[in-house]
Amino acid sequence: MTLKKLKKKKKNKFIIKIRKTNKHIYLILYSSFSKRIITTSSTLCKYLKNKNNFKMTDNVIKEVCKNLVIKIYNLNIKGFFIDIGKNKYHGKIKLICELVSFFFNEYTI
Repeated sequence: MTLKKLKKKKKNKFIIKIRKTNKHIYLILYSSFSKRIITTSSTLCKYLKNKNNFKMTDNVIKEVCKNLVIKIYNLNIKGFFIDIGKNKYHGKIKLICELVSFFFNEYTI
């Protein structure tokens, strides 16, 4: 569903927007109805900076996804959509989508 269709239905859906640059990945959870950012997680976290010296490896991406899912779980959000934007569904983007859904299923069960 597009953002316009969600607004017409007056339902509040939560969307995870994935932003990727050459050095960093940002995961942003926002509400489709109010367009407010609820929580974020990225490779710019202090504990990730000190550990890996800005290398975007699979372990770093795993930590970022796990951090976001823990925040979502603490906010009692039951479901969300993942928006990958203009990125293709392969490589690191595919890994992020799979990890977020895996961790979300693990925490909600």
